[in-house]
Amino acid sequence: MYILGQPGGGRSEDNTYNFKIKYNFTDKQSMTYRYTHDKYKYFATDPVTFIHDADGKPMFSGSVLLPDGKYLDFTESDFTDYDGRRNIDRHALQYKDDENNINFNLGLTNVKDYGYATGSDLAGQGSGNDSKYPSKAYKADFQKVWEGSKNTVVAGFNVQKDTMEYVKANLSKWSDKDSITSIKSRMGGTNLNGALFVQDDLKLSDIYGLTMGLRLDHYQKKDGFFDDASTHIDQREEKYTELSPKLAFRYMPDEDTTYYVSYGHSFNAPSLYKLYRHDPAYGYVANPDLKPETSDTFEVGLKKNFGSKLYATLALYTAKTTDMINAETRSDGKKWYVNIDEAKRQGAELALDYQMDNKFSTFANINLQHAVDGAGDRIYSIPKQLLKAGVKYNYDKWTAYINGQYVSSRNTEKQIGGKLYAEDGFFTADAGVSYQFMKNGTISFAVNNIFDRDYWQWYKADGRSWNVGVDFTF
Repeated sequence: MYILGQPGGGRSEDNTYNFKIKYNFTDKQSMTYRYTHDKYKYFATDPVTFIHDADGKPMFSGSVLLPDGKYLDFTESDFTDYDGRRNIDRHALQYKDDENNINFNLGLTNVKDYGYATGSDLAGQGSGNDSKYPSKAYKADFQKVWEGSKNTVVAGFNVQKDTMEYVKANLSKWSDKDSITSIKSRMGGTNLNGALFVQDDLKLSDIYGLTMGLRLDHYQKKDGFFDDASTHIDQREEKYTELSPKLAFRYMPDEDTTYYVSYGHSFNAPSLYKLYRHDPAYGYVANPDLKPETSDTFEVGLKKNFGSKLYATLALYTAKTTDMINAETRSDGKKWYVNIDEAKRQGAELALDYQMDNKFSTFANINLQHAVDGAGDRIYSIPKQLLKAGVKYNYDKWTAYINGQYVSSRNTEKQIGGKLYAEDGFFTADAGVSYQFMKNGTISFAVNNIFDRDYWQWYKADGRSWNVGVDFTF
C-alpha cells in the first residue's frame, strides 16, 4: 500500500426539526404525536497530496517513481472522498392510559435518502458513482400491566417490518446525485419480526422475590434479490421461531441491599443493512445468508445503597452465543458480517452514583469483558475495557456537566493503529452548560472531544467541536 495523501478535513451540516402535540382525554389518558425531520450531509475539504513536482508544487495527478523502479500513475480520483447525505422522517403515535396501565405505540421511520457519492475529480464536475440504501421501518407495540398485592404481571406484543433497497448508479456529474446515466446494480429485501411476551414479578416474602418471563419471537426474511447487468438472483425466504425464557431470583436482607441471580435466553435477528449492503469497491460485501443469533446469559449481582448518598451495583456475567453476528475482514480485504458458530463472553460491571450535596453528583461505570469464538480466539470487535465517568451540577436555573469515556483498542494483532481502517482505543471528554433564561427558554453551550484526541474508528474520528443552542417550549 502506498500513501499518496489524504482527502482533507471532514465537514458536515445537520438540520433537524421536531414537532410534538399531545391531547389529554382525561388526567390519566392521553394521545401524543411526534414528528422529526433530519437532513444531514458530510463532505471533505482541502485535500492533501504528499507528491510534489520539481518546483515543489503539489501534484494531484501524474506519475511517481517507486523504489522498485516502476511508475505509479495517480489521478485526482485518488484524493476524492465520499460526499454523503441522509434524509429521514420519523413519525411516532402513542396512546397512554395510566388508569388501566396500558401503553400502545405506532411508529414509522422513513429513510428517504441515505448514501454517498464519489468521483473522478476534486471539483465534482466529472463522472463518478453513487451508492444509496433507502429504507422504511414500521413498528407497533402494546403493553398492559396488572398489579396485585404480591405480584406484577406485564404482557404484550411488538411487531416490526423493515424494507431496504441498495442501489449503485453511474453519475455524469458526481457532485449531483440525480445525474444518473445508468444503474449498476440493485439489491434488497424485507425483514418481519413479531413477538409475544409475558412476565410476572412475584414477591415471595419480605426478603425474597422471583421474576419469570417468556417471549415468543417469529422472524422472517423475504423478498431478497440481486440485479445487475447480467445477473438476477432471488434470495431464499427463511423463517425462524424462538422461545426465550427468563428467570431471576433476588434476596433483600434489608431495604438498602439486593442480591440477585438471573438466567435469560435471547434472540437477535440480523438487520437489513448487514444482510444486503453490498459495495465491494469500497470494502463492503453483503451476506444475505446471515442467520439470527441466540444467547444464554447467566448473571449474579449486588445492588446497594450506602446511606443516602452512594448507590452501587456490581454484576458478574457469562454469555454463550450461537451463530453470533460479527464483522470480519475477508482474505481479499473486504468486510462483511458472518455467523460465528459459537462465542463466549465473560465480564464484570461496576456502577457508582454519588450525590455529594444538593448541587453536585458524580457517576462512574466500569465494564471489563473478554470474548472468544469456538476456537478460543479473541473476538476483536468487542472491546476489553469500557469506562464512563462524570460530574453533574444542578442549581436554580443552571445545569452543567463534564463526562469522560474510555474504550480500549479493537485492533487485531495485524492491524496498525492510528491509520485508515484501524479501531483505536481512545479517551475523550465532553462538557456542557445550560441556563434557563426564561420560563420556556434555555440557552446551552457544549464542547465535544475537549482535548481534541486524534484516533481512528475505521475512518478518522471527529476532533474537537463546539455547539451552541437555544431551546423554546410552548
